[in-house]
This record gives sequence, structure tokens and C-alpha cells, in this order.
Amino acid sequence: MRTSDRAFYAGSVGYFDAENKSHIISHLDVVKSYISAVSDSLEQFCRARGGNVRFLELGAGTCLTSLSLRKIYPQASFTCADISLSRMQLLLGKAADLVGVHANGIELAECDMSNKLPFENEQFDIVIFDASLHHSCNIWLTLAECRRILAPDGAVAALREQYLAPLTAGYALRRLLRTKEVQSGVAENAFLKEQYAYYFAANGFVPTFHSVTPGARWRMLSPLNGLLFSKWSIWAPVTR
Repeated sequence: MRTSDRAFYAGSVGYFDAENKSHIISHLDVVKSYISAVSDSLEQFCRARGGNVRFLELGAGTCLTSLSLRKIYPQASFTCADISLSRMQLLLGKAADLVGVHANGIELAECDMSNKLPFENEQFDIVIFDASLHHSCNIWLTLAECRRILAPDGAVAALREQYLAPLTAGYALRRLLRTKEVQSGVAENAFLKEQYAYYFAANGFVPTFHSVTPGARWRMLSPLNGLLFSKWSIWAPVTR
């Protein structure tokens, strides 16, 4: 397990401080917009199973995304996995209060997604990433492991990934080097949309990209999505 990443995120527990409340609420709205972008696929998937879907969120952090999905699909089961178990334990209750659901029954697991995952074959129906897949040091292995632990008709939903846009890729990478995460030795990566498409397809998924432009400012610039900036939700079912 990457000790620098684990230490960094274990120390990032001030997310729900009172003075940060407005930022948290606006962040939750962003999360909802990325979930909404794949809502048709999610709804069709969950309806076919009567709502009894086994979710795994990798790189769960605050668990806000799993909790948001639980509000929509109360019959589903959820496992949240992160490189820092202590962070999830500290933040899960606060996140549940913010979303307006209970946290009872959500399983927590500590693992490094860059390595083999500690789950059984076909244990889950949907694997969720929320701004986390790009933290993998080996995205090929991570997606291969997702394929292994998913049911034969399962799917991956990757939200809020750290995409590069052709016109601004150089600037984005230079900015990435200056982030506190990289400065602390945390694994951070950024890829073009086409690279994500390749990695998913090479590991047995059929990815579709759904454009997301959260907030009025981004919606005004939506024609430039994919050129000047790159914001998508990926829905990637297993190849049949």
C-alpha cells in the first residue's frame, strides 16, 4: 500500500468543518450532476434487478457518492473502499447527515486500487469511481480487477475524472505538478478522453462518455467540452 497516499488522505479529515459548509454543499451539487449524467443507464440497470444492486465505490474518501446513490436506490447494498480506512470511519456519519440518509449497513474496506483488490470474483454489480480512478498507479490493472470482481453483466461508472483537453493539456499537467497532492508524493495522473476509452475497451468494457457541465458558467461553455476543457461521466458495461 502506498504509504504517502495513505498518510495524506488519513490526515485530510477537516472536510466537514463548519467554515467549509458552503463549499461542501456546492460540491454535493456537483456530485449529483455527474451522477445525473449516467442516470438513464443506472436506472435501467437497477430496475432490471429490482433495485437489488451491489455497489462498490473505489477511492470512496468521504463516501458522498455512495450515500447519494443510496438515497436513490435504498434497496441496494454498498461497499466503500479507500486507501485510508480511518478517514472513511471519521467522515461517513457526517457525510450521511449531509446527504440525508443513514450510514447503517455500508461496508468499509481499506485497499490500494493500484494492486489486486481484496474482493471475490463477481462480487459486485457496479463499481463506482468519483474523481478517483486517476489515482491508480496502474489503470490497466485497476480496470482488469474491476472486470474480475464484477458480475458478467456488470458495469463501471467513472465520474469526475481528471481529463486532459487537447487545447489545454500542457497547462493542466504543469498545474497538476504544483498541487499539494503531488507535492506530498500522492499518485496523481491525468489522461485524454481517448486514453480512457482505450483502457476501458482493452479490459473488456464498452465505454460511453456523457458530457457534464455543472453550474451556469460551465453550461455556457458546453460547446467547448472536449476541446478547451473535458468533463464527462463514463458508463462502461462489461462486454458480453
